[in-house]
Amino acid sequence: MENTQNDKMISFDRVKDYHTKYGVKINTTIEEYKSFEDRFMANLAKAKAATLAQATTPAENATTIKDAKKLMAQTIYKFASRGYELAKEGKETTLATSLHHPKGYVGNVSKNTAVDRATALTLIMEKNSIILTNIVAENIITMRATIAAFVKVKDLPVEKIQEKKVDGTDVLPGYIFETTQAMNSMYNLVVSYFEDAVVLDDRKLVNAFALAKQVIPTGTHATGIIGHVSLFNGHPCISASIHIQDTEKDTVSDYEGNYSIAHIVPGYYTVTCKTPGGDEVIKTLYIHQGVMEELNFIIP
Repeated sequence: MENTQNDKMISFDRVKDYHTKYGVKINTTIEEYKSFEDRFMANLAKAKAATLAQATTPAENATTIKDAKKLMAQTIYKFASRGYELAKEGKETTLATSLHHPKGYVGNVSKNTAVDRATALTLIMEKNSIILTNIVAENIITMRATIAAFVKVKDLPVEKIQEKKVDGTDVLPGYIFETTQAMNSMYNLVVSYFEDAVVLDDRKLVNAFALAKQVIPTGTHATGIIGHVSLFNGHPCISASIHIQDTEKDTVSDYEGNYSIAHIVPGYYTVTCKTPGGDEVIKTLYIHQGVMEELNFIIP
C-alpha cells in the first residue's frame, strides 16, 4: 500500500534541509519569501505533532469493534421488533412503520449511520413507552448501553492498521495541505527570481528545490533514481522520456522537469534520457539498496 502522506512528510523534511543550505541567500534576495517559509515551518511542526498523536492513540482489536457493533444491532433489532408487534396489534400504524426494519438495518451500514439509526430507534421507543408497554425502562437502558459501548471503540485505530497510523497513512487535520501550499508558494518564488539567473549556482537553487519537494516512494521500496531534466538554458525539459536500459522501467519528466523511477534492483545501469524533439543523453550509475540515486540530465 502506498503511503503518500508519509512521503509528503519526508519531502517536507527535505525542503527543510534545503533551507539549512540555501535559506540565507533566498531570504536575502526575496523579501516576501520569509512569510511563506514561516507558514511552512509552523504547519510542518503541527503536522509532525499530529502524526505523533496518531501513533500514540490506543489501538482496539478489530474483533472487539465488530462484536460491539453486532451486539448493538442485535439489541436494537430485538426490542424494535418487539415494539413493532405491539404497535401493529394496537393499530398504531405510523409507530409500527417507524419500528419495522430489516435485520441488517443497523448492522449492515457504516459505523456512524449505524449509531444514528440505533439512537433514533431507541428514542422512538422511549418516547412511545406508554403505548409500547412491552418495552420497559430497563430495556431502554440496555439499548443505550450497547450504543455507548460501540461509540467508545468505533473510531479507535485497529491494531492491524496501527502501523499505518505511525507512518502517517491516516489523514492529518489539514496540516499536510497547508504545508504543501506554503511549500509550493516558496518554490514558485524561487523559480520567479532564480530560474533565468545568469549565474549557474543561482539556477541550481531552483533544481535543488524541485528535487527536495518531490514526493517519492520511500521506505523499503526507495531504491531507484530521481532527478531533473533541463535544457542548456536552465529551463525544465517537459515530457522527456527516461528509460533504464535492459529493464521495463521508464517514466517522463513532469512540467517542472522532475522525474523518479523506484523499485529498482540494486546494480549498475545505463539510463537514457530522450526529449520529445529527439535529443538524447545517456548516463551510467550504480543504484544502491534503499537509496534514490540523484541523476540529472542537461540537454545540449
